[in-house]
Amino acid sequence: QLSKDAKVLRDRLNDSKPSSAEADQVMSRAAKLHTFIQGHQVPAAASVWTGLRPQLETVAVAYRIQVP
Repeated sequence: QLSKDAKVLRDRLNDSKPSSAEADQVMSRAAKLHTFIQGHQVPAAASVWTGLRPQLETVAVAYRIQVP
């Protein structure tokens, strides 16, 4: 679902439409994913999170949202 939410955010940005609610949704899902990864200690998932985090930081800075 996170990737779908990210696509919706991207599409709204590309169409020059308001997108703060979509950014909030992406960060909310990312926070849930981060909590899951921390609780289950799956090395592959942690690696994916490490790769995803810089992209989330970019969104967070743009929308002034806290990164999970």
